[in-house]
Amino acid sequence: MKKLKIIFFALWLIGISCNDQNQVIKENLLKATKVYDLNIAEPSGLAYAGNGVLYIVSDNTAKVYRISSTGEILETLKYYGNDLEAIALDLEKQFIYVANEKLATICKLSLAGDLLETHIVDLTYTDKNSGIEGLAINKTNKTLLALNEKNPGLILEYDESFHLIRKIQLDLASDYSDICILEQRQEIWILSDEEQKIMRCDLNGNLLDEYIINVYQPEGLAIDEKNETIYIASDAYEKLYHYKMPDIN
Repeated sequence: MKKLKIIFFALWLIGISCNDQNQVIKENLLKATKVYDLNIAEPSGLAYAGNGVLYIVSDNTAKVYRISSTGEILETLKYYGNDLEAIALDLEKQFIYVANEKLATICKLSLAGDLLETHIVDLTYTDKNSGIEGLAINKTNKTLLALNEKNPGLILEYDESFHLIRKIQLDLASDYSDICILEQRQEIWILSDEEQKIMRCDLNGNLLDEYIINVYQPEGLAIDEKNETIYIASDAYEKLYHYKMPDIN
C-alpha cells in the first residue's frame, strides 16, 4: 500500500510538471498574423531595411533580393555568391554584409550588390554545412555579429576593421539559423531551425525568454522594432510569416 501511494504521488507530480510545461508552451506560442508566398527558392537570412522593405538571400540561387513585406521582389542585386545563408544591413554607411557558408567568408557589398571586401572566417573546426547562418549589426557599439549554426554554436563579434573582439558560446538550442539585434532594448534575438523557436537574449547570449513558432525550417529572422513586427522566412515552404512581437516586461 505504501508503494502504491508513492507511485500515485509520483504520477501526480509528473502530471503537475506536464501541465506547467504545457502552460509555458501555450503562453510562449506565437501565432502568425499574416503569411505570404516568396517566389525565391530556399530563402534564408533576412534583414529589415525600414518602411516595409526587407533584404533576403537564397542559398539556392546564391542571390540577394530586396523585397516588400508582402514577399514581392523589388530588386535582385548583381552580386552572385556561394551558398548564401545570412545578411545584415548598415544603412547609415550604405553597406550590406552577406555570408557564404561553404566558403566560410563574409562579404561586404554596396547597396547595388558590388563586392567591396571579402573576409575569411576562422571556422576550421566547423564542417562546411554548419557554418555562418546569421549576421547582425549592433549600431550602438558598431560591431558585426556572425552566428555559427552548430558544432559549435557561437557568436563571433567583429569591430569595424573586422578584427575579432570575442566569441560567445551558445548552449540554448540544437542549432541556430539567424540572428538580429533590437537596438532600443539592446537585446540579441536568435532563431533555431530545428527547434522552431526564437530565443531572446542579452548582449552576452544569456537567455531571457523564448518563443515557439510553428514554422517548418525557419531560416530567416528580422524584426521591425518600431512597428513591433517579427518576420520569419521558411526555407522549405518558401513563405514569409508576420508575427506581432510578444509583450515584454
